[in-house]
Amino acid sequence: IARREPFSSDENEDEEKLPGEKYFAVLALDGDEIGKWISGEKTPRFKHQFSDYFDGSGVQRQGALRYFEGNGGADLLETSRALSPSYHLQFSQALSNFALRCARQVVEAHFGRLIYAGGDDVLAMLPADTALECAQALRNAFQGRTVENTNLASPATGYLSIDKDQSGQPIAFVVPGPAAEVSVGIAIAHFKSPLQDVVREAQKAEKRAKNQLSRAAVAVSLLKRSGEITEWGAKWDSGGLALYEAIAKALNDGRISGKFPHRVCELLEPYITIRTGVSKQADAIADQKTATELIQKEFSHAAERQGSESAAEALRGPLSGYLKSLAENYQEAEAADNEGDRPPLKASLTQTLLASVIGLCTTVAFAHRTNHDKETRPPKGS
Repeated sequence: IARREPFSSDENEDEEKLPGEKYFAVLALDGDEIGKWISGEKTPRFKHQFSDYFDGSGVQRQGALRYFEGNGGADLLETSRALSPSYHLQFSQALSNFALRCARQVVEAHFGRLIYAGGDDVLAMLPADTALECAQALRNAFQGRTVENTNLASPATGYLSIDKDQSGQPIAFVVPGPAAEVSVGIAIAHFKSPLQDVVREAQKAEKRAKNQLSRAAVAVSLLKRSGEITEWGAKWDSGGLALYEAIAKALNDGRISGKFPHRVCELLEPYITIRTGVSKQADAIADQKTATELIQKEFSHAAERQGSESAAEALRGPLSGYLKSLAENYQEAEAADNEGDRPPLKASLTQTLLASVIGLCTTVAFAHRTNHDKETRPPKGS
């Protein structure tokens, strides 16, 4: 699996002579607040359920939504769908379709092997450098979005299709849809690490994504051979994954050297006070603005030295977006603390910004030690 040959048998090969790094990942996915969907607390409103479309001319609007909008049905449209056996049947079917029709194809498109898929739960083994991409693809499938490098296409919101009928129209099947979310935990380890331990770490990371990152997130644990475990995580729409992908692409394209993420960590580590309790630089990062400027300058300096000005410029936008999103999420969490809805935050905002960027750079450096960008992907549907 580490070398992107998930279905080969290497029982007779000398493991010590295998080329490349030997790291793999275990991915654990779980749906968010599924109990609330089943209990009816999150059932959708009728305005999101009624048909709404245009006729063949593309001019005349049709469907039940238009009818109720124009005939005094505003109250009905704002009413949540009733909890009924038919609702439970459809929701169960949506979860089954994701597990049985989507999960395996997505995992295998990322050179992995599916261990288990049932309802909103997925467990899989993947190469270290494709695990995060696979996590995003599984989320897209869960929400009914087209998944690249597979046969899964989205003919309508909340639906996917694999096949077409005789007239060439897609045969759609329902999945949970864009209102449903998932959280994912990933553990990356050396191939000689006990598999049970790596699975447990992936499941712990998944719980960390739900509890510490407030769901709709991915959390990564790096299990180094020294015994050290490095953790990082991000919400799906936080900008963290965009920055991760930008750095990974720059590394793959050779626009920055492999030393870049390590250099960023070296420059920012001295400002972390949470680990040592004391730092000479502590007074210099007393506020968010100073911390943000410091991170941006050190990050750009490392990119220019390990690449070029153009490479640094390409990374500045994703970095700024990530830092802004981190600050917004922190402030939301802080407000929840004040209302007593969550336990107190363990670190200040400035320390959170520093630790998050260091964790991201460590993760991308570690995962892409096993990069195989010259490999071709498996055929669609394989």
